[in-house]
Amino acid sequence: MAKLRMEDNCLEPYSQITLKLKAPNPAGLYKKIKARISEVLGIAGWRVMERKIYWDVSSDPNGFWIFLYATKPVDAHSKIHYEFIFKGSQPSDASKSGNLEISITARLITEFDLSTAWQRTSLYKGFLWIYLYTFYRHKRREYIRSGKDDVEKLKQFLKNELGFEES
Repeated sequence: MAKLRMEDNCLEPYSQITLKLKAPNPAGLYKKIKARISEVLGIAGWRVMERKIYWDVSSDPNGFWIFLYATKPVDAHSKIHYEFIFKGSQPSDASKSGNLEISITARLITEFDLSTAWQRTSLYKGFLWIYLYTFYRHKRREYIRSGKDDVEKLKQFLKNELGFEES
């Protein structure tokens, strides 16, 4: 199925935001942060998903890596896709501090279906280009700002309430 797909980084000029913390029980912090992501981003909890989890118990401290993503639909053609990578180490001894690093990215993804014969014609693509350039471009800019603002709210929550530092 043919599609016209456009992707924009919401965090320009940066590709991602990275925050670090050294504290006891970083794995427990991950669970607390995951619970708050949907609330801060304003999306349903089922839209926040764990994609991969790695836990290394062969060494002390135990290393872990968790890939989490969330999708926020903004209209019929666009959605904001957030990706979170949690990297850290959890010591076996509860009295020792571990570390946690969070990398956050946000992309606006817009797709238009081009599956029918009419949608593949040059005339339709011309009308689509005019629509995208004259009307939809401004909406996409709003969505990009919204994605950046959402990440900023999440960053402020992590810094103010949990003590993360930006790196």
